Amino acid sequence: MLKYYCDMCGKHINMNIDGVTLLFNAQGLSMRNAVNEDKHLCIDCCNKVKGFIAQSAEKQ
Repeated sequence: MLKYYCDMCGKHINMNIDGVTLLFNAQGLSMRNAVNEDKHLCIDCCNKVKGFIAQSAEKQ
């Protein structure tokens, strides 16, 4: 059995219950030294990221 930890806060997460996989990729963007990454987050940190994205979109 694999153990997952949140990449933001380090909390142990169960991917079937309270885990989220967040995918970052540079497809369609011109980013220097960009790599494709998968991050595992807990529900609380996922909500923080979604809030940050929503606030950033509102500013534009």
